[in-house]
Amino acid sequence: AVLRAVENRKWIARCAQTGISCFIDPLGNVYSELPYDSKGVITKTIIPNNEQTFFSKNGDVIGRTGFYVGTASLVLCLINYAKKKKLKR
Repeated sequence: AVLRAVENRKWIARCAQTGISCFIDPLGNVYSELPYDSKGVITKTIIPNNEQTFFSKNGDVIGRTGFYVGTASLVLCLINYAKKKKLKR
Protein backbone atom coordinates (compact mmCIF):
# COMPACT_ATOMS: atom_id res chain seq x y z
CA ALA A 1 0.00 0.00 0.00
CA VAL A 2 2.90 2.36 0.72
CA LEU A 3 4.34 1.74 -2.74
CA ARG A 4 0.98 2.47 -4.40
CA ALA A 5 0.59 5.70 -2.42
CA VAL A 6 4.03 6.91 -3.50
CA GLU A 7 3.85 5.92 -7.17
CA ASN A 8 0.39 7.50 -7.62
CA ARG A 9 0.92 10.44 -5.20
CA LYS A 10 -2.40 9.73 -3.46
CA TRP A 11 -3.56 9.32 0.12
CA ILE A 12 -4.60 5.78 1.00
CA ALA A 13 -6.95 4.77 3.80
CA ARG A 14 -5.99 1.14 4.39
CA CYS A 15 -8.66 -0.86 6.19
CA ALA A 16 -8.30 -4.52 7.10
CA GLN A 17 -10.36 -6.75 9.37
CA THR A 18 -7.42 -8.92 10.41
CA GLY A 19 -4.50 -6.77 9.28
CA ILE A 20 -3.01 -3.37 9.93
CA SER A 21 -5.34 -0.42 9.32
CA CYS A 22 -3.76 2.98 8.74
CA PHE A 23 -3.56 6.11 6.62
CA ILE A 24 -0.68 6.55 4.17
CA ASP A 25 0.26 9.94 2.69
CA PRO A 26 1.61 10.53 -0.85
CA LEU A 27 5.18 10.43 0.47
CA GLY A 28 4.74 6.98 2.08
CA ASN A 29 4.46 8.10 5.70
CA VAL A 30 2.09 5.97 7.80
CA TYR A 31 -0.34 7.66 10.23
CA SER A 32 -2.78 6.43 12.89
CA GLU A 33 -1.72 2.81 12.62
CA LEU A 34 -4.05 0.30 14.28
CA PRO A 35 -2.01 -2.85 15.04
CA TYR A 36 -2.75 -6.34 13.81
CA ASP A 37 -5.64 -8.19 15.48
CA SER A 38 -6.93 -5.25 17.52
CA LYS A 39 -10.28 -3.47 17.48
CA GLY A 40 -10.76 0.25 17.15
CA VAL A 41 -11.61 3.23 14.99
CA ILE A 42 -9.13 5.66 13.50
CA THR A 43 -9.88 8.93 11.74
CA LYS A 44 -7.79 11.42 9.79
CA THR A 45 -8.49 14.28 7.42
CA ILE A 46 -6.95 13.55 4.03
CA ILE A 47 -6.35 15.93 1.14
CA PRO A 48 -7.70 14.91 -2.31
CA ASN A 49 -5.18 15.11 -5.13
CA ASN A 50 -6.12 15.07 -8.84
CA GLU A 51 -2.51 15.25 -10.03
CA GLN A 52 -1.37 12.33 -12.18
CA THR A 53 2.20 11.06 -12.02
CA PHE A 54 4.27 9.94 -15.01
CA PHE A 55 3.76 6.34 -13.86
CA SER A 56 -0.03 6.78 -13.67
CA LYS A 57 -0.18 8.21 -17.20
CA ASN A 58 2.32 5.93 -18.96
CA GLY A 59 2.60 2.75 -16.91
CA ASP A 60 5.81 0.77 -16.64
CA VAL A 61 7.70 2.34 -19.57
CA ILE A 62 11.12 1.25 -18.27
CA GLY A 63 9.99 -2.38 -17.96
CA ARG A 64 8.49 -2.45 -21.45
CA THR A 65 11.57 -0.76 -22.95
CA GLY A 66 13.84 -3.28 -21.22
CA PHE A 67 11.76 -6.15 -22.58
CA TYR A 68 11.98 -4.87 -26.17
CA VAL A 69 15.71 -4.11 -25.93
CA GLY A 70 16.36 -7.57 -24.47
CA THR A 71 14.29 -9.27 -27.18
CA ALA A 72 16.07 -7.30 -29.93
CA SER A 73 19.46 -8.19 -28.41
CA LEU A 74 18.56 -11.88 -28.33
CA VAL A 75 17.45 -11.82 -31.97
CA LEU A 76 20.64 -10.01 -33.04
CA CYS A 77 22.80 -12.51 -31.13
CA LEU A 78 21.02 -15.43 -32.80
CA ILE A 79 21.49 -13.86 -36.25
CA ASN A 80 25.19 -13.21 -35.52
CA TYR A 81 25.63 -16.80 -34.30
CA ALA A 82 24.00 -18.17 -37.45
CA LYS A 83 26.23 -16.02 -39.69
CA LYS A 84 29.41 -17.19 -37.89
CA LYS A 85 28.32 -20.81 -38.11
CA LYS A 86 27.62 -20.41 -41.84
CA LEU A 87 31.07 -18.84 -42.44
CA LYS A 88 32.84 -21.80 -40.75
CA ARG A 89 31.35 -24.21 -43.33
